[in-house]
Amino acid sequence: MPNPINTDDKLIRLILAESGRTPAYILEELALDEEIQIRRAVARNHKTPRKSLEVLALEKDSAIQYFVAEHPHASEKVLFILAKSGDRAIRLRVVYNRKTPGRALADLAKNPELNIRVEVAHHQNTLPATLAKLAKAKENSIRRQVANNINTSSETLLELAGDKNGQVQINLSRNENTPGEALARLVKIKSGEIRENVARHTNTLPDTLEELIQDGNIFIRQAVAGNPNLPMILLSKLMNDEYKDVRKVAEKFFRKRAGKEIAL
Repeated sequence: MPNPINTDDKLIRLILAESGRTPAYILEELALDEEIQIRRAVARNHKTPRKSLEVLALEKDSAIQYFVAEHPHASEKVLFILAKSGDRAIRLRVVYNRKTPGRALADLAKNPELNIRVEVAHHQNTLPATLAKLAKAKENSIRRQVANNINTSSETLLELAGDKNGQVQINLSRNENTPGEALARLVKIKSGEIRENVARHTNTLPDTLEELIQDGNIFIRQAVAGNPNLPMILLSKLMNDEYKDVRKVAEKFFRKRAGKEIAL
C-alpha cells in the first residue's frame, strides 16, 4: 500500500489516525496505510467517514472489523456484512450497535448463542416478525426482552400474556403497546406490582379497571383513579373511598376530566 501522507514517521501518522481533529480526507488516506496499527486506529476514530469504514470492513484483520462493527457511523450495508462474521466478538459488537438494521438482526436472531439472541430481542431496530419468532424461545431471558420491546406486535404481546415467567409478565404490564385484552389476563395474576402497572396502563379496558377498583391495595386504587379509561361513574365512587389519599386522587381527576368535558 502507498504511503498516504508526506511523512515516513509512523508516530505522526498514528497520532493523526487517533485524533478527533484530523480532517476526513486525511483519515481516508490513513485508512489505506501500510501499517495495520494505523488502520486499526482509523477504524476506532469516531470521525472516520463512512466510505473509509466500508473499505476497512473488508480487511481480514479481526481487530479492524471489531472496531468498524461498533462504529457509530458504520453503514447498514457494512453492519449487514459483519453480522455474518464467523468471529463471535464481531457479531456481538454488531448486535450492540444501535444502527444495526432489522434485516441484519433477523440473521443474528438465528444464531445459537444465547447472548446474541437476547440482545437481538432487546434491540430497538428488531423487526416485529423477528420478535414474534423469538417470543417462542424456551429461554426466559429472551422472552423477557421481547415482552419489553416497543416493536413487539400486539398479537405477540397477547400470546405472551399466557407466559408463566414472572419477569415476562411484569415487562408486559409495563410495555406501552400491550393491548387491553392482554392486560385483562395479567390482572388475574396475584402480583401487586403487575396489578398496579395494569391499573396505570393507558390501554387497560374499563371492565378491567372496574375489577381493580375493588382491590384492597390503596396504591392500586389510586392508580385506577388516575386512569383516563375509567368511566366517570366509577371515578365518582372512588371519591367516597375509605382512604383519604384515594379520595384526593379521585377528586383531582374527576375535576380535571369534568372540566374537559364541559369545555368540549
